Amino acid sequence: MDLHGLAFSIGYDPSLIDSASFRFMPENSWIGVDSVDMVHAEKDLPYEGIFQVAVTRTDNSFANG
Repeated sequence: MDLHGLAFSIGYDPSLIDSASFRFMPENSWIGVDSVDMVHAEKDLPYEGIFQVAVTRTDNSFANG
């Protein structure tokens, strides 16, 4: 399967997790290397208990893994 980008949401209980410490930290993976051939975006919606993440390749090629 070829992949160019991916987006997902994580639901959490805001009364149990401090949203200020909640982050997505991309690691080097088969999708790519952050700031080299991949970028990511994240958005926390703490009042709704939703953390959203998107990653995409930037070199116009697909990843396969």
